[in-house]
Amino acid sequence: MILAEQISKDYTEVLKLVVVPAVKALYNLKLREVRLVMGLGQSREAISASELADQLRQDPSTVTRSLIILVRGGFVTTVENEADGRSKMISLTDKGQAAARLCYDSFDDFLSSIERASDSSVIRRPEGTTVDRINDIKKRAAFVLRKAKGKR
Repeated sequence: MILAEQISKDYTEVLKLVVVPAVKALYNLKLREVRLVMGLGQSREAISASELADQLRQDPSTVTRSLIILVRGGFVTTVENEADGRSKMISLTDKGQAAARLCYDSFDDFLSSIERASDSSVIRRPEGTTVDRINDIKKRAAFVLRKAKGKR
């Protein structure tokens, strides 16, 4: 359980340090919106805000506020939910899909760098810098990857 919590924290840290800066430069999205775009990017069909909140384990009101920003920015569209007239179904626009691809590409590039990295390539900087935080995440992720592949 402790490892799962650390992986979750590391995932959020990678989003903050790697994905958000790449997406913010082009689309001016913050962490909350990036999470939603990535969540919607995984869905093959339109989903409701409450389904998205459950999927992302976020508060529904936080999701609603972020969705308003994404709708205004042209990243998502909403349509009436035929099964439940009280809610709307949400899906990514072409712009939203492009933002999601950028998010996934940034994340994949980071994971690829973990696999290529060796202990000798770790850059040392003063304690607490972004580089050190990323290196710590890389070390933990490399450990998890080795364990998953059955190596020590």
